Amino acid sequence: MTLQGHGVRYRTQAGPGQLDGEPFDDVVLVRRYRCRDCSAVVTVMPMGLLPRVRYRPVAIVIGLALWAAGVASAAVRRQVSPAPTRAAEASRGWASLGRWARRGFSWWKLRPTGRGTRGRDSVEALLQRLAGRAQEPGRDLVAAAIQAVSLFKGHGLCAPEELAPTT
Repeated sequence: MTLQGHGVRYRTQAGPGQLDGEPFDDVVLVRRYRCRDCSAVVTVMPMGLLPRVRYRPVAIVIGLALWAAGVASAAVRRQVSPAPTRAAEASRGWASLGRWARRGFSWWKLRPTGRGTRGRDSVEALLQRLAGRAQEPGRDLVAAAIQAVSLFKGHGLCAPEELAPTT
């Protein structure tokens, strides 16, 4: 396989960059390569970003934590999204929260628990599993989960070296 530079794309990342941060939009440069043999195009993005997801992993964890705590989805969107709430979402709720709850386990390469992988029921289990991968697990649940997703390298969550399996 021989890869050749094939341009760049710009991708918008939204949401706060830290636990107490204000939500903002940021543009990230994504490099593209084309295989000379088969003409397939490969996109290479910075570590820590989720493919085909507009929001930062930190924003997703904050949003899910608020939603699991019973905060209304419109209020969660105001805290996590730099975009204004749409009128249709005010009555139906913010659809992204349900998608994030369903996809969270697969994004961060975690096995689903017996509680199911849908809706608010699964969010607490997801946050606990993420927090268990943090380097400082003694912190509160949300802060530890945010630390864990910041360690995400795209191929799974990285455990501290002293906890990493040796086989």
